[in-house]
Amino acid sequence: MVPALAILTIIAFLILDFVVRRVRARRRQTALHAVPLLRSLDALEWDVKIPEGIFVSPAHTWLALDTSGKVRVGMDDFAWQMLGAPESIEMPKLGTVVRAGEPVVTVYRGKNLARLLAPVEGVVQDVNTHLSIRPQTGSKSPYQEGWMVELKPRDLAGSLRTLAIAENARVFLEREVNRFRGFLADSHPTLAMAADGGKPIEGIVSHLDAEAWDRFRREFLRESI
Repeated sequence: MVPALAILTIIAFLILDFVVRRVRARRRQTALHAVPLLRSLDALEWDVKIPEGIFVSPAHTWLALDTSGKVRVGMDDFAWQMLGAPESIEMPKLGTVVRAGEPVVTVYRGKNLARLLAPVEGVVQDVNTHLSIRPQTGSKSPYQEGWMVELKPRDLAGSLRTLAIAENARVFLEREVNRFRGFLADSHPTLAMAADGGKPIEGIVSHLDAEAWDRFRREFLRESI
């Protein structure tokens, strides 16, 4: 009886030691990757792209002209990176009339949602059903596979005057990245950074609280909420 009890005691200690070692190992791994963001904002690197010929709005929707006179609209690379790939997308119905500066597409990520504002007034001619089925494809190709809505525009020339293109678009996005650093500092997050240096995790805003998510919608997506 005594030897059996001694063996069980030894086994229990071995199991306990194994559990303790695993917990410590996980804590060490977390310590390596969970970096207080407020101490590392200057080291964070965003590679935000905007191709030639693409217009971008102050609300981070883009517009591409087609030779048919129609335009395609989507969410720019900055918004894709900050919000992350949505879990679902609500597209407008064909024939819907949308006005510039009003919601045209709603994206959902967890319990959060964001409404993208149309950069131009027009009538919905087509929607990207492939993106509705596989929303994550848009983050890899925001300006090709990531298009969301095709519109037949009204007063296109007037709307284009409010949008940025080429060097102006790049300057705008660089300014938005710098402004986002201040946004993070104000939000006081402590987030995990990707293993490849100073690149922040995709969908960084979704890791903040609901108040910060809504603030991002107001300040960067220009929503009225």
